[in-house]
Amino acid sequence: MKQNYREQVQKAQAHIASHRKRKRFVSLSRLLIFIALVLWMYFSWYSAATIPVGLLLLIGFFALVKVDEKLRRRITFAEELIRYNQRELDLLEHNFQQTDGKPVKSISLDHPYAADLDLFGQKSLFALLNASASEQGKLRLQELLMNFRSEPNDVAGRQSFIKEYAPKHEMRSAFFAHLKSAELSTKKYDSLKSWIGESIKSTSWYLPLMIIFSVGSLIVAILSIIGQIPEVYSLYWFLLGMMIVGSQYKTNNPKFSDLTDFVSDLSAVKQAIEILEQNRTDSKVVKMPAGSGSDRLQKLSKITDLVESRANLIVGTVLNGFFLWDFLLIHRLANWHCDNAASLSDWLTAVTDFDAYNGIAAFAMRNESFVYPALTDTGFEAKQLGHPLIPDNERVSSDFSLVNSQQFAIVTGANMAGKSTFLRTIASNMVLGMLGAPVVAKELAFRPVPLFTSMRTEDSLAEHESYFFAELKRLKAVVESLDKGQELFIILDEILKGTNSADKAKGSEAFLEKLLSYNSRGIIATHDLSLCELEGKHLQKIVNKSFEVEFVNDQLQFDYKLRDGVCQNMNASFLLEKMGLVNKVSS
Repeated sequence: MKQNYREQVQKAQAHIASHRKRKRFVSLSRLLIFIALVLWMYFSWYSAATIPVGLLLLIGFFALVKVDEKLRRRITFAEELIRYNQRELDLLEHNFQQTDGKPVKSISLDHPYAADLDLFGQKSLFALLNASASEQGKLRLQELLMNFRSEPNDVAGRQSFIKEYAPKHEMRSAFFAHLKSAELSTKKYDSLKSWIGESIKSTSWYLPLMIIFSVGSLIVAILSIIGQIPEVYSLYWFLLGMMIVGSQYKTNNPKFSDLTDFVSDLSAVKQAIEILEQNRTDSKVVKMPAGSGSDRLQKLSKITDLVESRANLIVGTVLNGFFLWDFLLIHRLANWHCDNAASLSDWLTAVTDFDAYNGIAAFAMRNESFVYPALTDTGFEAKQLGHPLIPDNERVSSDFSLVNSQQFAIVTGANMAGKSTFLRTIASNMVLGMLGAPVVAKELAFRPVPLFTSMRTEDSLAEHESYFFAELKRLKAVVESLDKGQELFIILDEILKGTNSADKAKGSEAFLEKLLSYNSRGIIATHDLSLCELEGKHLQKIVNKSFEVEFVNDQLQFDYKLRDGVCQNMNASFLLEKMGLVNKVSS
């Protein structure tokens, strides 16, 4: 795997070296041609060959400008290929320094699970999965992580899509590099989508008038050259053309201005679409429209080249004064828009969706030892389940199941024994599984249902909420969802922490009893061993699990292994004593 990524980096580095060498040669040639043009125009001003040779030199100069721009784009493309593959190499070493785990939009504390899991941040699930080249793809991935559809057919569709594209590393890296080269910011993307969604129409008399006026310009020019009319008539004709174009300037110019906002990015976007066209799928996950999106963009690019010509003050003025150039451009834009806008909008959506799933497919390829979960009608059963953010050489895996009539597992254990990490292991793998990604397990079978957690409740001074009241609101949200008939997988860590032990035990037991009456499953971690007595009361519905700690040579030893039953050892007093916070505590 590493060798594959390294080879991609080495190839890209070789291309950069070659392109930069050619670019230096082109830049030097362009400079020499410019000097030659200046000298030629100076020393041969009165020669008959001045204009023809000058035009040839000017054409050569601008041709080299285009070659230089093409080489610049190729260098940028190769640099982005290196970035993509280097990210994969870094993540294989569990290095998150070059990852982007920051969400595009702020995360609400009321979200069912986002605040409790390490979804966002430098070392997060989002950082593991985010290989998006655009802000739109990154936002789409954030939405997937937080609002995925948990229906089995949707999960199976995403899983099938990831399986199809995970092995296509070169295709996905090229897609990333092209789209990243476009630097399609949210503002530009919104501008492009807005422009596509506009109604662009050409006034019916634009084209006929443009043709008639252009023919008139040629006639006036010929008559002026052969001396049939005074040369000043050409000026009058030119001014007439400028007046006609000027009368429509306020109507037409905004359409050109919007287009030029993103014109420089169309080539890279077109190449990204071409890659999707060459690797089409029938999947509903990324819906690729019929027809060629790249051809549609190519036609638009040809028009935008003409639009850019009018941006040159001299060229634009001449073309409008003698040929009503704006009228021709509006006519061509209106025709293109009528035939292509709707389809191109769908292609841009496909590009955004694929950009989001690219990182999930990369995650799957990078972790070939992970497995795709089996989707079942009921329960949760895992073998050697581990946390995706813990390195392989540090990860401790556990078996866990809630099957048949079992609804809830009560997990007990000493401080730092691994309870909270285990809860996040379950939740993180459920999120991965429902995204369609492989999970960190030897085997996993589960029923895809919405996830709800309560693990990191915080008080709020702004809302005048205490810690305890914030937690009650969280638990109320769980019950409200269940009351609506929604099936949930619930993960709770030490509920009712904001009250005294006796009250907490009584309240926790009553709340768990209530949860058993709903169509739900889940896990509750607690230090309150009295809650474990519910297993005897609900033999078929509740199971006890635990993490243990051992005291060896006056030191704590953790193995972070999940066990059946209730934990036997606690360590709070021991830790207080070790840190010098209390006097020696009798055993």
